Amino acid sequence: VELVPYSEVACDSSEGACTMPNDLRSDQYYIDNTGATGGTPGDDPDVPNAWTVTGGSYYNGQKWQGVEIAILDTGWPQNHPDVTSKVTRHQNETTTADDRDHYGHGTAVISIAAAATNNGQGMAGTCWQCQIWSFKVFDDTGHGQPTWATQGVYDAANQGAKVINFSGTFSAAYSPFYDAVNYAATQTGTGAITIVAAGNSSTSNPVYPAAYDNLISVAAVDHNANLASFSNYGYWVDLAAGGVQDVAANLSTGGYSTFDGTSFAAPVVSGIAGLDWTIDQSRNGVFNDLEQYSNTNSYPQLSGKTNYGYVNAKCGVSHIARANCN
Repeated sequence: VELVPYSEVACDSSEGACTMPNDLRSDQYYIDNTGATGGTPGDDPDVPNAWTVTGGSYYNGQKWQGVEIAILDTGWPQNHPDVTSKVTRHQNETTTADDRDHYGHGTAVISIAAAATNNGQGMAGTCWQCQIWSFKVFDDTGHGQPTWATQGVYDAANQGAKVINFSGTFSAAYSPFYDAVNYAATQTGTGAITIVAAGNSSTSNPVYPAAYDNLISVAAVDHNANLASFSNYGYWVDLAAGGVQDVAANLSTGGYSTFDGTSFAAPVVSGIAGLDWTIDQSRNGVFNDLEQYSNTNSYPQLSGKTNYGYVNAKCGVSHIARANCN
């Protein structure tokens, strides 16, 4: 494991609340839908209003620091202007030669969760001040083994991660991963919440690990809050977030591209979980925030597709009852 210094994003108060950043793109509808992409203005998780409450940092008894989000993916980039500085810990769980990203998926996922924000370039991350711990669990062709992902959950939990994001699926149920999720829920003093992608097979049949309980599974919606044509759905899926044409960091160009998939919806929820953690400072509190303060009333098209509807950041950090969340 290599540790690197963390430079906290400067926000507008010592308590960590932020205002609108100077690098939130108009096409980042999955954070703030202005209609710029042709979608419906306001069909979004209302992240900017959550930022006025918290930017994703907490006081650890000695100093303010960013909530630790573990990204279990293809690794981290060494030289991306909006991503590299946010990765404060990185580790290889695979048999590849190093823990860096040579495929690009992990770079994109990291940027959606917590890109460097308000730095006058690129894009904004869902959680301004969250720091990223990268655990490489896919090889350099984007393939992995359930054992790698499982070890990543254990290692992230043991090292103190508060949120664990896994944007992948297995070909079948794999109970050791579920055991790791349950272990993580009781570790690090307050527990770690695991958030996973629902998968891209357009099926309502349970897919793992998303179909396990005690974690948050995430479907993808577009800029009109309609379920993506590729997204899995059903009683076993918890929440939805934007996952169609999501702006994210591009490893190969050092710039930005758009990406489709529940892989990119999951880190939106993980970033929101980081914001929530600063309020509740417990895994169970964050779990409750994501489920009970989601936005179900305004999106009947998600009825039967997910259990709790479209994730809502503002309502979660403000503890606004679901009946009043819009």
